Parts: sequence; structure tokens; C-alpha cells
Amino acid sequence: MKRLAGIELYRCLLTLGIVCLHAVGQCHDKRWYWLCGMFVWCVPGFVFITGYFGSKFRITKILELYGVALYCFIVSNLIGANQLEPGNWIKHIYSLFLDHWFIHAYVGLMMMAPIVNAALALCDSRRLESYLSVFGPFMFFCYVWSFLSNYNCLSKVLPRAPSSQMLTLVGVYVVARVFRLTDIEKKISNSNAAVLALTCVLLSMLRISAFNSIVALGVAVGAFHMCKNIKLAKPFQDVVIFLGPSMFSVFLLHSQPWCYNLMRDSVYGLTSRGIPQIFSFFIVAMAVFVAGIICDLPRRALIGRLRQRF
Repeated sequence: MKRLAGIELYRCLLTLGIVCLHAVGQCHDKRWYWLCGMFVWCVPGFVFITGYFGSKFRITKILELYGVALYCFIVSNLIGANQLEPGNWIKHIYSLFLDHWFIHAYVGLMMMAPIVNAALALCDSRRLESYLSVFGPFMFFCYVWSFLSNYNCLSKVLPRAPSSQMLTLVGVYVVARVFRLTDIEKKISNSNAAVLALTCVLLSMLRISAFNSIVALGVAVGAFHMCKNIKLAKPFQDVVIFLGPSMFSVFLLHSQPWCYNLMRDSVYGLTSRGIPQIFSFFIVAMAVFVAGIICDLPRRALIGRLRQRF
């Protein structure tokens, strides 16, 4: 499938947002937790892309996901070599596949996607509206349950939703498919999408949101619509289309414990030199973002040569 510049721009913003989220979060400074609210929508944003274009369950795709994860694990631990003892590689690789919840939840989504696709394909516009009238409240209930169960004060009354992470991704997938298959997308102007995204971001900054909340989904939908319709100059199109394939690797490369520690120490180091902490977050996040892209270039070159041969 041909890559679209607007979608790749959206993908880059999502990845940079997640790196910023972790840069802020690793400092454990409650003064800046409102900043985290600006970026919690980035996780459902990735899934919204998948849902909009549709997904098929393929073993090769799953192997590719875990292959990228393994490459990123090796590269990141070669960079942070003092964090990895050679005799514990198997143990660390095993922990890699346990720790990256997003990969496993995404694989679960891929397994559910054909069922969702088939169900929606059987519906004409009227049936789809009937389907949404039944499924919509159920999905809203699942979202609210999944979101509220994160709070300790409610955990005894409202147990944590089972498989809430995969449930959230499937819900976003359904919303994105419906967004694509109905006239909803055509009825939303860029200005309306901007109002939706901005309103939900402001609500998130008040810390009433999480990645598995309706508010985060609202930002993801609004930002997707704006980026999809944006017109970029040819040089900028070439840049974002080039960067797009590395975004999953950047996400995985920065998600290692030693990199989290490095981001935290770098933020404190910049702050001690007189740079305002809020700027330090973004400087460190951008540096990690660029470094992740550079580290992914050998993988892309190798994959490119293998595809040419086979």
C-alpha cells in the first residue's frame, strides 16, 4: 500500500508524543503530570490508523513485529551494554516479550480484526447504524469500566477489566472501521476535528483521561482527520514518508529501562544548567526520537536488500 504523507506525519507525531510522555513520566514530578495528559492519546492513535485501513491476520506480520522487537532489544542493549550481562541474554529476551504489552495486545487485535471486518462487511448503512446502536453503548461501558478500574480507590468495587488493554485496542479498531465505512468522515470538517482534538486534550490535561478513555480516543480521531487532510510541500512529504517506517522501532528502542533512566538523568542535567524543565522534556524527547531513527536505519537497509533478493 502506498504511504500517504499525512498519515506518516500523524504516525511521527504519535511516536514523538509517546517519547515525550515517557520523558515526563520518568521524572515522577507531580508538577508536570498535566503534560502527560497531552500525550495519552498517542496509543489509541496508532490503532486508529490500523482500523482505518483495515488489518488482516497474517503470521508473517506477527513474525515481523517480534522480529523488529528483537532487533530493537539487541541494539538498545548494545548501546546500554553495562545494563546487560552476556550470560543472561535468554532471560532478558524472555522478559522483552513479557514487558512490551502493546505488541501482545496488538497481536490479539490482529486475531480479532477478521471477525470485526466480516461483521461490518455484512452491514449496509442502515444495518450498520443498528449495529452501532447496540454495540456503541456496550463499547462505551467497556471503555468506562477499563478506565475507572485504573484507580486504586475504585479497584475493590470495580475490579480491573479483564484483558482491558486488548479490549481497548479492539474498540478503537471498530471506531476507526466505522469512521472509514460510513459518511461520518465526510461530515466532519477540519475545523470541527480541531475543536474535538483541542477540547479532549484540555480535558486530558486536567488528568481525567488515560490511553483507554473516550477522551483519548476523541483526540486520536480529531488529530487523524486533520493530518490525513493536510497538504504538505513535496520536500516535507518525502521526509515524513521516509521517517514513517521507523516509528515502531523508535517506540521499542526507547522503551528499555536504561533509556528511561537516561532520559530522566538528561532532563535533570539540562535543568541543572538553567534550562527550564518543560523545555528539557522536549529537548530530550527529540534527541531520543532522532537517535532511534538512526539506530533503525541498518534494519531497514537489511530488510530492503532481503526483499530485493527474495
